[in-house]
Amino acid sequence: MPLIDRDWFFSTLLGNTLWLIALGYYIYITFLGYSALPFLRRTVALLYPPFLTLFCLYLLSVILGWNISRSVIYFYEYRVN
Repeated sequence: MPLIDRDWFFSTLLGNTLWLIALGYYIYITFLGYSALPFLRRTVALLYPPFLTLFCLYLLSVILGWNISRSVIYFYEYRVN
């Protein structure tokens, strides 16, 4: 947490990369369930739009310098408590 909660570019890159990995894994695991259904064909095509959107949002957040982890930390600190 001390490394991610900074104003550095590396902190933004690290935090957003962790979010990219986590959300990408969640999307992949969710769509693996669809591939088990016998009446669906070519379910791999269902993965392309979410992954493309996720990657574009990742690039946009890194370019703009928006640290998603820091935003979530502040949300839980000030809104939930």
